[in-house]
Amino acid sequence: MASADNELKIYLLSDEDWNRIQEVESLMECFQTATLAMSEANHPTLCQTIPIYNYLLDIIEDFIDQKKPSEDVVIAANNAKEKLLRYYPTSDGLVYIISTILDPKNKMEYYHENGFDDYIEIYKKQITELWKKDYMPAQITINPPNTSNVLVNHIYKKRKFVQSDEFDNYLNSPPANIETNNMLLYWKINLYLLTIYQFLTI
Repeated sequence: MASADNELKIYLLSDEDWNRIQEVESLMECFQTATLAMSEANHPTLCQTIPIYNYLLDIIEDFIDQKKPSEDVVIAANNAKEKLLRYYPTSDGLVYIISTILDPKNKMEYYHENGFDDYIEIYKKQITELWKKDYMPAQITINPPNTSNVLVNHIYKKRKFVQSDEFDNYLNSPPANIETNNMLLYWKINLYLLTIYQFLTI
């Protein structure tokens, strides 16, 4: 239609224009994937915030480095990257860090596997301090049995009674092999981690 109308011909897309549209379309697919993932209502999504930001940044960087798009598309891709970095959850956004670590699929392993080695100890310190300050159950001193029984005293005199820290135990255990939409089921099954589960409500 446009090609038959002299006044509309100026709006016809050239082959170069179509090529650029295809370039942009291939880049936009990652944003569609991220949007759909964050729009699902059948499982928690806050814990996916940092992983999804990193996914988008990785895709944009690979797109620029490997696909060698047109200069104006590169500019657009870099602008998108700068916008993502502007809103990227930092150590100031502790809630995002906590939610990522309290995702039983991630724990601290996510940060180990994705090049955050310089920040791991900082993150761990921040979340541990918050845990101990506001959520950790009060320590209960457990003393060995006080008895005059010689045999019992002998048995218990060298035994150490140590109350374990639920959060340390959680971090030191390997990540759970579960599907994203089964995360709430994981916490229901592992009710012994009830205090940590309550930590999720921050």
